[in-house]
Amino acid sequence: MLCEEQRYIFLTTGSGFCIYDIQTSKFLVKKSVAHYSKILHLGLVCNGHYLATCSEDGSLRLWGTKPELKSPMSELRSPVTKTPMSHVERFFRVTQSKTPNAIPAMEPDLLGECLGHSGAVQMFLDFGNDGLVTCSVDGMMIAWKNHEYEEMKRCTQILQLQQTDQFIT
Repeated sequence: MLCEEQRYIFLTTGSGFCIYDIQTSKFLVKKSVAHYSKILHLGLVCNGHYLATCSEDGSLRLWGTKPELKSPMSELRSPVTKTPMSHVERFFRVTQSKTPNAIPAMEPDLLGECLGHSGAVQMFLDFGNDGLVTCSVDGMMIAWKNHEYEEMKRCTQILQLQQTDQFIT
């Protein structure tokens, strides 16, 4: 169980999970079967973009809403508006200022699965956009990177080099 922002309770229920809003007394998410075995740990990762669950089945799964398909270069060239959002708002893709009491219920999509352990994944440690680390009963710790974020960083560096004429073609 995890409490986020003194309002949301993240619960594991065997091989499933749910998110409960204390303020509205409603379940925002109910996923009864999310893994093949019992979920051992869950939490928001990558600055709230994903909900991660790890399980006795040896996997870490990432849940959320499927994003629109855009190329990293178009993201860099589009105007950026920085609206401060909490991790929960980012996960639900809703701003509390627009809907102060009502985050709509959702059915999260399985966006990714990290497989590499031969035993139960007990826990993970989030490093924001830089990735996360899982630890397992197999005695291994694995560092996972977000390839889309890494590609964005490379594209940003290339654009900066092109603008300063230090880029060799």
